[in-house]
Amino acid sequence: MIRSRGFMIICGTTLLLSLVAGGGCAARDRVSPAPAATPYDGPLRVEPTAPPAPDVPDRGGGAGLAVQCRGEPVGGNRSAPAHPGKVFPSAEDALRDALRSGAFKGALREYRKAAESGDRVLYRYEPEGVARHALVAHHGDSVDGKTGWYVESWARCDPADFPDSVTGPTGMQIWTDAKGGRVLTTELYSVRGPDHCGWERMTFLHRGGDLAYASDPIPELAEYSAEPYQPDLPLPGDAVDSGYHLGDDRLWFSPDGMRAYVGNPEHVALWPRTVKLLGCA
Repeated sequence: MIRSRGFMIICGTTLLLSLVAGGGCAARDRVSPAPAATPYDGPLRVEPTAPPAPDVPDRGGGAGLAVQCRGEPVGGNRSAPAHPGKVFPSAEDALRDALRSGAFKGALREYRKAAESGDRVLYRYEPEGVARHALVAHHGDSVDGKTGWYVESWARCDPADFPDSVTGPTGMQIWTDAKGGRVLTTELYSVRGPDHCGWERMTFLHRGGDLAYASDPIPELAEYSAEPYQPDLPLPGDAVDSGYHLGDDRLWFSPDGMRAYVGNPEHVALWPRTVKLLGCA
């Protein structure tokens, strides 16, 4: 589910931000027998703290220490003494199950063992040689009295930290700044509308997690926008340049934040802000 104050898309049980290989709501997982490109010698377990300690990520536990992100990773860290779910005969089986479930939101390809310490094993996905997603499998007890392997912690970098070969097939569009750097999705991203709802001609722009704008909305969705979409008009004189690019397109906003302008300094499309919750199951 992608959610902002004005927009929501539901896609099965996985976030579009999950970077699912191949796009859509389908996913594949692959655990490689090859070792990780960069071995890891840090801790594999971080006890949850409340509030989080200042020197460790807020989320992600041991896995959160094993990724290299420009911003704070997102993730999870189990704190219960016994695992509430299913356990598996091997760490690899636990990893594959976690990836198939969609619950751990990663790139779902080419995970390699980066460290092993007693009853814990770390796997990392390392596009371009940099660890962007990590999971720690733990051998322990479940609440039903069984002993086996399960994923104890996981952490993932922002989608913009992954290469376009991963984000592109999902339909997520990563903007770039004036220097060509990929803009973190916590700041800005856009995404195509889902085909299964007949929204494929639309694109949604998300800004700072709170604002959403829509291009070319279908007639049935007109009431969800503050005003009509306009495909071609001169760039208004008061437009504020964001400094961001997507291919040849540049991005401006109106001073009140109610409009996004996408195009070039001569001609832009006006993308209106969404004003009502919009869902697609």
